[in-house]
Amino acid sequence: MKIGDWIIAMEDTMFSWANKHKDNIWNWPIYILIHIIGFLVFQLSNLFAQIRWPFSAVIRFIKSFRAIPSGEPIPANETTLQKLLKENRILLVDFWTEWCGPCVLMEGSLKEFAKHYEGKIVVAKVDATINPKLTKKYNVMGYPTLMIFFEGEEIGRITTMLNFKALVKLFEDFLEEV
Repeated sequence: MKIGDWIIAMEDTMFSWANKHKDNIWNWPIYILIHIIGFLVFQLSNLFAQIRWPFSAVIRFIKSFRAIPSGEPIPANETTLQKLLKENRILLVDFWTEWCGPCVLMEGSLKEFAKHYEGKIVVAKVDATINPKLTKKYNVMGYPTLMIFFEGEEIGRITTMLNFKALVKLFEDFLEEV
């Protein structure tokens, strides 16, 4: 399990436990403690993302000269995104930034999701720092923002950090309808 998945799963577990024990007298202090822990994890993940940013930017630049392996999220700019929208029936687009801690934590989950649904769903990643026109065009206000496109039309969006299980659950409901 990747660290991002683990952190998201632990946060979900803590909140579900707190919701099950609503009538407990200690629920509010524990609920506040869970929020404080969540805030600290969020701040630490942002700090980690900012420290790693220059190194990962260099690595991404070097990797940009190689072909993208199948089952991997596709880095997208304006031209690439338009091409992907025309060519693919179902497209998941992740608007993210290098300095966003939750975006970094979700990176492993997206890679696993892209590999799991290879051939059914195409996953694209738009770096909002490099592509501000796309961010403005699609009215993205926070990161990470996941947008779901079906036959070129946006059918849904969510601005939050999701682990692999949550991504699968989100799409299983959608794939049943299609």
